[in-house]
Amino acid sequence: MTLSSIDWRAIGDMSGKPLQDAVFSVLQEASLAIQEDETDDPTLLAVVPRLADLIGRKDDLSGFREVYSALARSVGLWNYIDKKSADVRDEIVAEAATVPQLKMALHREQVSALNALLDGHNLISEKPSKNQVIFLGTQERLINRDDLGYLDLVVVDEFYKLDPARRDDRSVILNAAVYKLLSKSKQFFFLGPNIDNVTISADSRWKFEFLRTRFSTVAVDTIDLNKVTDKMSRLSVEAYEENNWPALIFVSSPDRANKIASELSAEHDKVGAGEALSQWMRNNYGEGWQLSDAVASGIGVHHGRVPRALASRFVQLFNDKKLPILICTSTLIEGVNTAAKSVLIYDKKISRSDYDFFTFANIKGRAGRLGQHHIGNVFLFHAPPETQNVDVTAPLFGDLEDAPDEFVVHIDEEDTTPSIDERVEEMSDRAGLTPLELRRYSSIGIDVLETLKGLVEGRLKSGARIQWSNYPDYAQVEATCEVICHVRRANDFGAFSYKQLAMYLTKLRSSATMKEFFLWHSGSFKGDPAQMDGVFKFLRAVEYSLPEYFSVVDLMIRKAGGTSNYELFLANMPRWFRAESLKMLEEQGVPIQISERFLQTGDTVTTLGDRLRGLADAKDVRLSGLERSWIRDALPRQAS
Repeated sequence: MTLSSIDWRAIGDMSGKPLQDAVFSVLQEASLAIQEDETDDPTLLAVVPRLADLIGRKDDLSGFREVYSALARSVGLWNYIDKKSADVRDEIVAEAATVPQLKMALHREQVSALNALLDGHNLISEKPSKNQVIFLGTQERLINRDDLGYLDLVVVDEFYKLDPARRDDRSVILNAAVYKLLSKSKQFFFLGPNIDNVTISADSRWKFEFLRTRFSTVAVDTIDLNKVTDKMSRLSVEAYEENNWPALIFVSSPDRANKIASELSAEHDKVGAGEALSQWMRNNYGEGWQLSDAVASGIGVHHGRVPRALASRFVQLFNDKKLPILICTSTLIEGVNTAAKSVLIYDKKISRSDYDFFTFANIKGRAGRLGQHHIGNVFLFHAPPETQNVDVTAPLFGDLEDAPDEFVVHIDEEDTTPSIDERVEEMSDRAGLTPLELRRYSSIGIDVLETLKGLVEGRLKSGARIQWSNYPDYAQVEATCEVICHVRRANDFGAFSYKQLAMYLTKLRSSATMKEFFLWHSGSFKGDPAQMDGVFKFLRAVEYSLPEYFSVVDLMIRKAGGTSNYELFLANMPRWFRAESLKMLEEQGVPIQISERFLQTGDTVTTLGDRLRGLADAKDVRLSGLERSWIRDALPRQAS
């Protein structure tokens, strides 16, 4: 017997003496493997979570706890050591690897990374002041902040997105933002999964250690369904198999997620406990949203067209098995950890392009959860892509002479060259902007800035109503939207046309509450019900990208000799023309429809959050039981 040939399912069906003999043989093989192989061999590592699952379920194996802990220590999975039954040596290791503040133990690779950082090294890993400040934000927001000062540590998660080959249209600005942050920081720490190498030019300013790890804290069983002809029927069977819950279904796009959620909910009886949330959604977002029916059936959906607070709630209920099925796109795979026991990879694409091995491995890696599901299940409905090494090549670490224009404008004086200076000067002339203004709006694209310059000059000559100050009327908003939608599709902002975009903005500004806005939208929507959630794409655009375009138009008007001042409008647009505290609580997981009912003049996010938490704890009758639970989960009490 070898570790790779062990039939874990057969062992799981055993009991008594045969079970004990089988586990003893497994431990013998693992002991030999430790002597002969690398201790980070994935097959060897998988033995630990599989044994943890067996010992947790089988009373016949209680006598194996001590030797199991010794195995966990030997391979470096120190977070699996059972302190109650471990011998003194293993218990000491477990205690040394425990971080009391986090209430968790680290495994060997995490400790290695931590020690490297504490020794002052810069570190790329495959995944001291009195007044501590943490800046948390996207590349677009951080790149234009002027209050960062000097930083102790910069952490970049999912750093593989620095590579333009990953086909992420935000990659260039991410490189520029990270470049700016590293220039101000003593250390940096990059994390990303399944990376084999990071390419760096010989004269790069940045030096680092690359820690490649094959560690996995859970084991995975793979079920190949590639040859199944009726894939939808099989998906329906596996998604509703209780032993697979919580079940995460990966699909290619928001439209696919919505369609499959509707089909599954129509075919099956209700499961889970989503009816109360479904009714809340109807009351607060309006009738006609198909997702409300899916939630009532026990299915959640997570993609970019779901409100943040609601998406966060879906994940919470999914982890608690109250919504046992969650259908997602890459937005969840890349950014959110769940307690999924099973991952059903139903599509083989992201949008219209086949995913590569790297993306496939990331999706597959979402199955199982340390402390909850030691063994995860992955159902493959298509053949996996060919295995290939993943090399991250980022402009940030390459020859700056070859960097894209939108990155070049951010290069510091100490790193620039005469040819780079010439490029920046030429771009400034084309766009009619200073180098500092180019930096400010580089995320829009240098070519787009040049196009907007010409459009604005033309509209001014024709008398278009784009010159306005403070709060514009509908015609002025429409005129500005018309210019913007010449360089970006209205659909990118969640609208069908520039006229609808202007109408959305006007109604958002005039609605007394967000609930009023949502009910207006659902009541007046005449399109395909599956597209009703486009309004949430609009609200995402209003937070950042749309204000950026309005700001550029305003700047170009003044550059052309016109008079305008969009400043007041721009200050209010990103927060949906509401109090800042409401928008911030929405991002923390409290729906704005709840918090706006209790807003008082002068509220900060802290005062309003404390008030909501106090009302929830006091079981205030103005909050439903669902809302009280939602607030408590989103705003947990801080330990004293």
